[in-house]
Amino acid sequence: MLVGNPSTLAIESSITQPYERLSQRALGFFILHVEGKSYGVRSSEATLLACSFDAVRRRIVRRGKHCVEFGSEPSAAKIVDAVHAAMYDEDRQGESFFGMAADELREALASNEIVWAPDGDAAFDDGGHVLQFDQGDRVRLIAFRNTGNPDDILNTLAEAWIGADEFTGFSTTGKTGSRPSGLRR
Repeated sequence: MLVGNPSTLAIESSITQPYERLSQRALGFFILHVEGKSYGVRSSEATLLACSFDAVRRRIVRRGKHCVEFGSEPSAAKIVDAVHAAMYDEDRQGESFFGMAADELREALASNEIVWAPDGDAAFDDGGHVLQFDQGDRVRLIAFRNTGNPDDILNTLAEAWIGADEFTGFSTTGKTGSRPSGLRR
């Protein structure tokens, strides 16, 4: 199923095998599309979908709470560099990121559920990361792929802005191919 427009913002999922256990839900794939780039593994057996589906539900329930001060930083590349460095680069753990130590940045990301993906399932074993920043009446999504080489990350970067009402409605409707009007290029 495809909800949205992959050239702007879309959620794509497929169920290969449903399961009765709620903790598993189904086998399949879950992909996020941001500005024409896809994040997630497209394979009929990529992951059990419980974490990915639950992550969408939590995003809706916690609407307006995915907030950190640095979310308003104009440069998506600067945000990605800081997040990647704090999470993965052992050589940069002593640096300050937006006035925070690496462990403080990681805590801010976790406590405010800024990281939408990876979400705990194998769905994003491609290195895909999607960050959500609630900014008043808009949602800012910044996506990138951790390629293992920090120099390559900028080539995988995508950013989208959408109205908060549209984002919540977009996440819960089944409209395939729709483009939320709040997105900007």
